[in-house]
Order: sequence, then structure tokens, then C-alpha cells
Amino acid sequence: MDKASPDFKNIIKSLPGLYLIIEPNAPKYTIVCASDAYTRQTLTKQDEIKGKGLFEVFPDNPEDK
Repeated sequence: MDKASPDFKNIIKSLPGLYLIIEPNAPKYTIVCASDAYTRQTLTKQDEIKGKGLFEVFPDNPEDK
């Protein structure tokens, strides 16, 4: 990687909004990274969710309409 190339994961992590970057590899939908605001709001930690499937981290709750 070129030294001048931006580190997009660090840029995304520092954004003020709630961002979750997901690889579109259905049906798993792997979490690539999340903004710090997202992890604070969802009470998760970057190292605990990165590389896991979206529904593994946030399972569907059929009783929650």
C-alpha cells in the first residue's frame, strides 16, 4: 500500500455517525468494521464483532415487531 493512501477503516471508525460496514456475502453478511459511535450505541466492541456474521452478532428476535 502506498504511504499516501488513506486508511479507510480508521476513517470510518472515526466518523460521528452510526456506520456498520458489511461484506455482502449472503447469507452471512460479514462485519468488516464499525464506527466508534456505532459500537458505543450498540454496546459492542470492535474486536468482538469484526469478522462475524451480522445475524450472529445481532440475532433476529421474532417477538420484536
